[in-house]
Amino acid sequence: MMKYSTAILFTAALTAASAAGPVLTEADWLAAGDGLLTTDAISGLQWLDWEYTINRSYDDVSSQLGAGGEFEGFRYATYAEVFDLYDHAGVVSIGEPSTHDTANNPALLFLADLLGTTFATGAEAIYDHAHTAGNHMVTAFNFNDGHSAMEWFELVDSSAFFAAGSALVRVPAPGSVALLGIGGLIASRRHRTN
Repeated sequence: MMKYSTAILFTAALTAASAAGPVLTEADWLAAGDGLLTTDAISGLQWLDWEYTINRSYDDVSSQLGAGGEFEGFRYATYAEVFDLYDHAGVVSIGEPSTHDTANNPALLFLADLLGTTFATGAEAIYDHAHTAGNHMVTAFNFNDGHSAMEWFELVDSSAFFAAGSALVRVPAPGSVALLGIGGLIASRRHRTN
């Protein structure tokens, strides 16, 4: 019974946290204040800034995902996870393969602030959605013209693309997710009392 009650309380805390504030928030990875992660309160995923892996191939980054690697604990995001990231940021038109809608601009600018930019007015990132063996897809967004694309183009795994990073995700330790929910509840209570 205790486990059931804890699960309900935890779910309520996460729901309240997402209702009380932003769904996507900046977090630290390597050092305090580095802001290299974006935490999604709905999916529970943490996203590594796309600009952190700019100019590195899928093969290069993949070789660093395992134990002892530079990106230990991360994996490439899936198509559904990238789509949800855009949705949770507030992107209203998500393109297949591309959409231009200026209503997207505020959400895409917000994403650029969190994930970084890989070119002057937006970002591109490789994700785990291969159409052909040895290739993966690249997603892209541009906050100047409201452009968002899930399947922007296919990139050979051994190639680096000058304007693309990698869409890497991880699931944070359960304690840090619980703290996120509790922090959201505290923030919402303080906001209501002020």
